[in-house]
Formats: sequence, structure tokens, C-alpha cells
Amino acid sequence: MPRLLINDGFTLDRKIKTGYDYPEFSVKYRPAMPEEVYQYGEDMASASTGAAKNKVFSKFVAKHLVGWDVEDEKGLAEITDVNVGRLPHALHGPLADVITGYARKELEADAKN
Repeated sequence: MPRLLINDGFTLDRKIKTGYDYPEFSVKYRPAMPEEVYQYGEDMASASTGAAKNKVFSKFVAKHLVGWDVEDEKGLAEITDVNVGRLPHALHGPLADVITGYARKELEADAKN
């Protein structure tokens, strides 16, 4: 029988790869539960400006990130809404996809936790 239920309260590691000229980076994150994914979609749809959309994205992602290897001019950057919002736009989609998506291999790994 397939194990398809998502258990809240665990973390996953993932390398974020883009098809752009940005380097790959690593994140440790808590996957979004289905109701959070739906709410994120609603919040993005109702945000009427670019600044508002960036704020929705930044708050959502910062809430789910537990760790990353992104650096600023001082070294390892703190995970904050502001810093997440400063990521290049080309990285927003791949990062949100990882947090809102949940691949079968991750379900199987979670089943072992």
C-alpha cells in the first residue's frame, strides 16, 4: 500500500538548482502542508503589486526555511523575510516549488522518520 500522508514537523534537505547563471545552493526546510499551499496561492493571487507579491513569497519561504548556505557580505546570511525577498527573482519559483511540492521520494523518506 502506498504511503501518501504528509507528517508535519520534520525537515528535508534539498539543493536548489536553477537553469540560470546562479550557483546551486542548499536549504533545509519544513515542507508546507496542503492548507498552507492553498493559502499561499490565495495570498499571491490577491497581492496586487510586485512589492506585495514579494512580501507574500518572502514571509512564506522564511517561515519554512530552517537553514541555508546563502551568504551576504558578512558571511552566512540570516534567514529573514527581508533576506529571502532579496534573492534574485529567478530563484523564487524553484524555491517555492520545493517548499510547496512534495516528491514521492520525500514521502518514502518521511515514512522512515
